[in-house]
Amino acid sequence: MPTASPSARVRSARHGRRTAVLASMVAIALVVTGCSRGSGDDSAAQISTFDTPVTIDNCGHIETFDAAPQLIVSMDHNSTETLIQMGVADRIVGMGFADNADPASDSYREWESIPALSDGTPSAETVLDLEPDLVVGLLSAGFDEKKGLSRDRLNSQGIGTFMFTDRCGEGFDDLDVLVDDFTVLGDVLGVPDDARALVDRVTGAVDAVGQKLAQADATPVRTFF
Repeated sequence: MPTASPSARVRSARHGRRTAVLASMVAIALVVTGCSRGSGDDSAAQISTFDTPVTIDNCGHIETFDAAPQLIVSMDHNSTETLIQMGVADRIVGMGFADNADPASDSYREWESIPALSDGTPSAETVLDLEPDLVVGLLSAGFDEKKGLSRDRLNSQGIGTFMFTDRCGEGFDDLDVLVDDFTVLGDVLGVPDDARALVDRVTGAVDAVGQKLAQADATPVRTFF
């Protein structure tokens, strides 16, 4: 059972503009790289328990996993897409924001096989009824205490949690945040090689997009956030 010690960190507004640009580039990269997603055949995922428990510090929340989770609830479409690209679509027992996404064409078959829980954030009752061993979310709203979905409550039910850290720290100001998140999530899921391959594909695609933009010598467009 995961143990937790949560703490809150304020997201800095000064990173908002840069965060939006990087996030958009990563979204493009996920679509571009989708055709070569992970296989989900990592040997670590095939054993019942880890040789050494995996302990993570995720947004100041400490959790320990004795085995790779096999029943995952994804709270939003971005998390679902990431999990599919890591090759663990067959472990997703339900997803939130199911009708608010346009998955990559090569992910569509897996996407359609995943039960849709809600057009928005699933309720606590819906999540708990599935008896998952991991809940993954992009936004802190997915772990809303007022909705009965706090990370502490989920942990008390024996359910592990993972939240992408750009939403709980200083923002998504460089790709190191993405690399760290994918690496940690890959370790938790028992698919470190697939996570590493996804990191390489995304960072390579982002670099390629950046090079094309530089070669185009386009005039920056002023945008207000």
